[in-house]
Amino acid sequence: MTTHLYVWTGVDDPSHNDVAQVNFGDDGIRVAGSSIASSHDTSWILDVGPGWKTRRIVVTATGRTWGSKCPHFE
Repeated sequence: MTTHLYVWTGVDDPSHNDVAQVNFGDDGIRVAGSSIASSHDTSWILDVGPGWKTRRIVVTATGRTWGSKCPHFE
């Protein structure tokens, strides 16, 4: 398995920071990431199998006054 870490800052909002860890395996790709902005935070997990078929995606978003979790493909 090969792992890469990507970090970037928003072009339109320099306070918006993102990070993603990408794991490349023989049977697919697994990515976990997060985003921090002044008004909200998000985190996500994406699991992709052979043929680029999504096996699982989970996204969690939290605003300063709200929150939500939306699991799919579980």
